[in-house]
Amino acid sequence: MVKRNKPYANYNEYLLEELQNPEFALEYLNETLKDEHPGVFLLAMKHVLEAQGGDMSSVAKQAELNRQNLYRILSDKGNPRWDSLTALFDALNLQVTLSFKDMSVKKGAPASRAKKKPVAPAVPNSIDIPSMKRVRLQR
Repeated sequence: MVKRNKPYANYNEYLLEELQNPEFALEYLNETLKDEHPGVFLLAMKHVLEAQGGDMSSVAKQAELNRQNLYRILSDKGNPRWDSLTALFDALNLQVTLSFKDMSVKKGAPASRAKKKPVAPAVPNSIDIPSMKRVRLQR
């Protein structure tokens, strides 16, 4: 059991103290990327900035974004452009790395061994049109 030096009044206080550790902060960000709602990751970025003493104005200046835009990006309803996110990552000395979701696909394994998903037919026999139900194509 890990002993804490002081009791915490609330979770946010505890989280902000833990996020001062860069390795913990990085793991925290990676875990939030697994959530299907993108706002979770954006709020996590905001928490990390706050915990590590990041002044939003100076981070915005480093990322070449205005402060209001940075606050909007880091809200739970933020919808940042890719170039805004990468500028923010650069300002925080972070980089993006991709990995396979399916652990059966191993690094360096030939593509033929990977589980194959069904392939759609080359020529569809019907198409969806938003204003109509379904239209059958003539062959």
